[in-house]
This record gives sequence, C-alpha cells and structure tokens, in this order.
Amino acid sequence: MPEQIVRCLKANPQARLRLYCFPYAGGGGWTFTSWTRDLPGDVRDQTELWAITVPGRERGASERRFGSIGELAKAVCAEIGPGPQWPCAFFGHSMGALLGFEVARRLEASLAGGPVHLIVSGYPAPQLPDRIPAVHNKPDAAILRRLRQLGGTPDAVLDDPELRDLMLEMLRADLELCETYKYHDQEPLGCSMTAFGGNDDPHVRADELSHWREQTSSAFTMRTFPGGHFYLETARLLFLRVLGRELAEVMLRTAAGKS
Repeated sequence: MPEQIVRCLKANPQARLRLYCFPYAGGGGWTFTSWTRDLPGDVRDQTELWAITVPGRERGASERRFGSIGELAKAVCAEIGPGPQWPCAFFGHSMGALLGFEVARRLEASLAGGPVHLIVSGYPAPQLPDRIPAVHNKPDAAILRRLRQLGGTPDAVLDDPELRDLMLEMLRADLELCETYKYHDQEPLGCSMTAFGGNDDPHVRADELSHWREQTSSAFTMRTFPGGHFYLETARLLFLRVLGRELAEVMLRTAAGKS
C-alpha cells in the first residue's frame, strides 16, 4: 500500500483555516508537529495543521521515489483532493517552498482551486537562474559541506556514521529534486503570497526572495528574520509570532471575502 504523503497533525473540527506545511530537504512531517502547541493560541485554535511528508522519511516507511518536483507535486495534489472543506494556506521552507509553489499552481489550474495564501521561506524565486552549484551528484563530502554551511543539523547527527549515512541518502534524493527542477513560465498565482527568509542566509539573498512577487497577481509581502537558513529555529519565537499574525490576517481577509 502506498505510503501516505499528506497527513493531519491534529484534527480541529472548529478550524477556519487548514494549513498545509511542506518540509525542507531531508525533513519530514515531524518538522511541524510542535506547531500544534506552539503557534499563538488564538490562531492555533482556529487552524488545522497538515504536513506533507516525502516518502521514505518515517520509521517503517516503504521506499517510494519521485523523479521530479512535478511528479511529487502531482501526488500531493491527488491526496489533498478535489477541494478543501474550508480555506487553506500553504507554508513551505527551502525545498518545501518550491514544492508548495508547484502544488499551488496545479491546484489553481484544476477545478479544485488552490490555497488562499502561500508562504514561501528560504528559497529563491523559481524563475531565477541557479546561483549555488549542484551537489546531489557529488561525493558525500560535498553534501556534508553544504549542510555545515546551512546549519540546522546537529553535530551529533553529522558525527554519527549510521545517522549521517541515513540522512545523506534522503538529502541527496531531495537535493536532486530541487537541483534538476525546470521552471516553466505561466500565469502568476491568484492567491496572496508572503516570502520569509533569514538575514544571514548565504544561499538565499533578499533580492532573490523579493522576486517571488512576480509569481502572484495578488498581494505580496516579504519579511526577513535574524539568522541564517534555519532562522525558523534560531529565531523560533519571533518566527512563530509573525507566522501566527500572517495566518490571522489571512482568516480575516477570507471572512471578509477578500483574497
């Protein structure tokens, strides 16, 4: 039986907004589990969190490989279904930003309709040429250097041969999805969009974040945080507070009938 990709982290029948969370390369659904308790209370009470898990991440998971971001996005759309029961928003960090963007594109192009808001984090606008050299087809040492540059991976993991080898296998597969991605020009998304990033992220400059505005015909905002690529952990309290405010504003606009 195929491994489930889209999972509810905590059911909330009273929710006014469903938030789909897309993980970074090497990440999984566990990345967002703590948000079910750590988001600001008023927003948490009105939001139902769902997480996208790339197959092969969870314990006991079966092997199921995807050859491209587009192929994975198609599978995610199939599990999200023909239309949400209530408005939904997307949040994606790093690889998750790219995947969330492609899922939003596909849903908007279908009869299902897409998210009312897309939050992209820690990833350059997809129409820009790649500035960072690919490493998915390089020796393990090159990927480990990239990991140490980005931060966010505990030394205990990098120094443990068994954990390191497991992580490298997943990370190499995810990096291949991102580094072989081919952008195709089409109409901008109709939903509003926010771009988040870290002030000191060496792999995503502020101008590369700002170009996301070209991917929406609706409202666009941008916010940077102190920290590097994993600012959402090093500046966690500030990040969750700002994210909560974003989601609260989305719910207010949705209730007022605005996109």
